[in-house]
Amino acid sequence: MEIGGQLARYHYAEPGLIDITGNRAGVVGLFTFVNPVPRLFTRIDVRESYGSLRYEGSGTQTGIPDWITEARIVSGKDFLPGESISLSPYLGLGYRFLYNDLRGYSSTGNVGYRRYSNYSYAPIGLTSRISIGEQWVLAPTGRSGHGCIIGTSGTRTSMQPRSDWSRRTGRGKPASR
Repeated sequence: MEIGGQLARYHYAEPGLIDITGNRAGVVGLFTFVNPVPRLFTRIDVRESYGSLRYEGSGTQTGIPDWITEARIVSGKDFLPGESISLSPYLGLGYRFLYNDLRGYSSTGNVGYRRYSNYSYAPIGLTSRISIGEQWVLAPTGRSGHGCIIGTSGTRTSMQPRSDWSRRTGRGKPASR
């Protein structure tokens, strides 16, 4: 079992319309099941993070609350190319909930909105583990959230009911370092 923190840089863009950026911080919990003989593993990964973001579009707005909650289950295999290094590719299924609270007014007086997204996706990644001394391991990970399997997104202002739409395909480019 592993519990830790995460720091990330967030960037969401709709070219020519909006750009939302900022730093995020959060918590991570992992549990890994290992079958040592064929070196197979299954990992359950839960994350939650918060950011205070900046909006640029129809004006600007700062201090935008932003939450992401994510749960994934992935399976893979450990390859041991050397004594102090392992390479572990994986594939799985994930779920993400996102909430941006853009309510209020932008610098040009435009009314903001709340944005919700719920979707499942197929994470693909590679973790390498490099032994550093007897008790420490460096574990850089690269991943991509290829393929939105199914999802819904929506917006709501204080002046209108919630507006939802569904999405059955898509691509993502999250990355962990």
